[in-house]
Amino acid sequence: MEWGENQKEIIKWAWESPGGWEGWAQVELHRTFGYSSSREDHAYNLSAKRTDLGFNTGPFVMGKNWGNVPQERVLLELKCEGANNRTKFKDGVRKDIEKIKGDINKEYWGEGGCTVYSIALSMSDDGHRDLEKLEMRNYNRHSKHNPPFQLWWKMRYITPDHFSNKSLPPGKAAEYTRMDKEFPGYPVSYK
Repeated sequence: MEWGENQKEIIKWAWESPGGWEGWAQVELHRTFGYSSSREDHAYNLSAKRTDLGFNTGPFVMGKNWGNVPQERVLLELKCEGANNRTKFKDGVRKDIEKIKGDINKEYWGEGGCTVYSIALSMSDDGHRDLEKLEMRNYNRHSKHNPPFQLWWKMRYITPDHFSNKSLPPGKAAEYTRMDKEFPGYPVSYK
């Protein structure tokens, strides 16, 4: 959100450019996160589909600075609405939502599991309405920043147990199963 606020004029210009601004946004976000992210990982099983951004270090991932908490992997799919791609934008977001429901290759999860996000940046009232219809959650009201876009998200948390045959205590297994479907609250990393 801070990045979007700082890049407001460029994003407004890019919104109207042919071909859209998603590729530029991916590269800029990769740079903004200090290269603690990766791009275009082949993280999905049985598929040539790649992630837009992946995090296994940096601000979004629990690690040693959080205490004795196992590290998780965060994968992110990004769609940016352009003035000339509104129909493709909605369809692309729908495909990303389906994509994050897919199986993740074992090497793309950490001890703490894997959180997969579909993030969409809408610029128009039509785009905002389309994302509401896709039952995405709006993040802007949680932010003190004012970018030119609305940030929408859906996520899936895949528990470490999902990737192994370990058994969990019944209460914990039920909690993880609920979160694995889709966490209904604020986007955070989970213990």
